[in-house]
Amino acid sequence: MSIITNEMLTAIGVESNTRTYRVDPSAISQFVEAVGDKNIVYELEHIAPPTFLRYFDEVPPLLEFPMPYTNILDGGSDWEFYEPVHTGDEITSTTEVTKIFEKTGALGHMIFVVRRHRYNRSDSVQIAQQLSTTIYYSGGPQAGT
Repeated sequence: MSIITNEMLTAIGVESNTRTYRVDPSAISQFVEAVGDKNIVYELEHIAPPTFLRYFDEVPPLLEFPMPYTNILDGGSDWEFYEPVHTGDEITSTTEVTKIFEKTGALGHMIFVVRRHRYNRSDSVQIAQQLSTTIYYSGGPQAGT
């Protein structure tokens, strides 16, 4: 029996409010240091590594609907990059749920939520897109088997 609710299904395709961020050079430096990327081009050309945009993601993701499970795993991301991110850029971000499905496995019952994140510069040029999967799981009787 599915526990995916109508409220979950009606969230599919609904775009979030726009969030706006300014790319700060110290944030780029912190990100580069944290991921261990020694490429000097980031400092010389005042650009950010492509996955720097993850810096702006809500962790854990904001819930668009009530979720029956509090256990969360990052199920991975697929990225498309179109333009570099520069120091001082103003980035707007929106998110929408594109897919919800469920499975049962070693962690018990799991609900998979796929979200599309769009990142634009203030001049409305899309600079990247990310499809991310979040796994919410019960940790029920099958967990650890």
